[in-house]
Amino acid sequence: MISRTGWTSSSDSLLYFDSRAFTTDYDAPNGSLRLYKNGWLLAPDTNPPGSLWVTDSSIIGDTPQFGGAQSRWDNEFLSGLGSTANVGKIQITAWGGTANSGSWSTQYGDAQSRYAYVCTNLAPEYNTSNLGIAISYVNRCAAHFKESGKDEFVFDLLDTSNSSTQVATHIHYNQTGQTISGGMVTGSTTCINSSGSQVSCSSTLNTNRIIKSLESGGGTPAEINGVITHVDSPGTITLNWDCPGSGNAPQCTNSPLSTYSGGNGWTDRVTIAGGSSVGASVTGMTALIEHKVMQSLTDATFSTTALNPDANWTGAQVCGAVSCAVFVGAVGGTTHSTLTSFITTHTGIAQYLIGGLAAGNYIVKVNGTTVFSGSVAAGDNSVAFDSTAGTVVISVGVGGTTVIGGNGKIGGNGIIH
Repeated sequence: MISRTGWTSSSDSLLYFDSRAFTTDYDAPNGSLRLYKNGWLLAPDTNPPGSLWVTDSSIIGDTPQFGGAQSRWDNEFLSGLGSTANVGKIQITAWGGTANSGSWSTQYGDAQSRYAYVCTNLAPEYNTSNLGIAISYVNRCAAHFKESGKDEFVFDLLDTSNSSTQVATHIHYNQTGQTISGGMVTGSTTCINSSGSQVSCSSTLNTNRIIKSLESGGGTPAEINGVITHVDSPGTITLNWDCPGSGNAPQCTNSPLSTYSGGNGWTDRVTIAGGSSVGASVTGMTALIEHKVMQSLTDATFSTTALNPDANWTGAQVCGAVSCAVFVGAVGGTTHSTLTSFITTHTGIAQYLIGGLAAGNYIVKVNGTTVFSGSVAAGDNSVAFDSTAGTVVISVGVGGTTVIGGNGKIGGNGIIH
């Protein structure tokens, strides 16, 4: 899935969501989210960024990892070498905006380019026999809020169910202060607190769970963007800064090589692990990664509020300097037709996206005002709307054609639509 904020400016954002299995030579197992805006903000640990082939993308990329780091990538993933029977077929399970595609094909999603939403199940690409575990699902969803004139946000939801083992994913930040392919000089990545002040990654990252990654400010066109990240979970997770060295935020480097085990030294890596410590065994992990795309080096306003209406859903309200967005996604390996009401508190009008609804007809109200009434198609499974804050209530609606058969009598006053 490709999502852009525009097609005419070099400063447009490009979001890339990769969902495919390893097939043969010069390939790599995937399940990756990457972000480019005048420079790479999120991409695997390679130079140039994203040039993966025959490598372990659960170490140098953000593919979910089971059982800890393996000595070879094909110990964890099906290889696809020698027989197509060894290829685990990965499919897009939900693609949002099909109801808003207008005159365009549904594959384009929202015709007004206000948002993009996609989900996949990565479970078939894992070599569960070799790992000695069972994996029920590895669902990953991404939502890109990009309405013109508003703040830009990216949500990355990971939800797994598996036999007891280590489960982790990694965020890779390309801004490390090095010069990468093409002569681009990168900026730096740090850990911050809720006030935006830099703090020690080693001692406070797991508490604050906020990372800021800035471009260098140089280059032509000017590399003046960045990303601020916050991580939520309805369960127990642990965050760790993986670059070695001293200082508040030691940067990984390629020359001299100073990086995490198995790294190439081109990204600063943050681990998100299931459980109360990195390496703990868990039977699943749910993590919601929230990114604000910075429109300048000083565009640092970012606040988040976790939303966990019930055990089947998780999400967050996020706000920048201009606007807010609300994303709530289904967990548990399936879609759901009910969602407990929840309350949002943002100012002004926010973008909303609810992903993971079962196919059917729904009515969505905020503070009693209907903001959506219609059908949700299978394979889309999402509802998007703009609204003020308040109590959000979703109920099963009535739509389509209703046929009444047999004998009946209607008395009194009534209106039939």
